[in-house]
Amino acid sequence: MLLAAAEHEAVYDFGGFDAELYTLRYDAPGAPALAPKVAALLEAAGLSAQTVDQGGLDHGNWTALRYLYPQADIPVLPLAFVPSQSPAAQ
Repeated sequence: MLLAAAEHEAVYDFGGFDAELYTLRYDAPGAPALAPKVAALLEAAGLSAQTVDQGGLDHGNWTALRYLYPQADIPVLPLAFVPSQSPAAQ
């Protein structure tokens, strides 16, 4: 699943941490124009891909991106994995 929103916000999909962590922001632009190209490449490689115009950056994405690109000024096209599939299938 390619999350092809025009803009992304940080998603706080975790719990049990200091409240200050939930105040961190990482609102990055999306890359919706790139999504069909990436989907076609995945399909050509034999991988099923869907594109949705929804967004959001999981903490696994925004935690690293905040250090690499602190201004959140690069387009991001998240690729969501299917949690029910094995690592080999991913």
